Amino acid sequence: MWTTQGRELVYRNRDSVFAAAVDPATGGTGRPRVLFVGPYDLAFIGPRSYDVTPDGRRFLMVRHSPEAVPRRLRLVLDWFGELRSRMGEGR
Repeated sequence: MWTTQGRELVYRNRDSVFAAAVDPATGGTGRPRVLFVGPYDLAFIGPRSYDVTPDGRRFLMVRHSPEAVPRRLRLVLDWFGELRSRMGEGR
């Protein structure tokens, strides 16, 4: 993801988030540097699993807790039919 000024590329590789300076005139890049490392979820929502504030100073990510174990998984077949019945349209 590009920062708003278009001079830095921020990207993620597993649990590490990196930034690399880019010169828009030449396309040259600086050496990537690690911004931070942590156990963050890799579940993708859209094109990436994180977002950066416009000023490039804060990140929004889902922190993974190794102790958290899902207790239940609910599988719904015919999701639209279920929705219609719950809204009273299937009767």
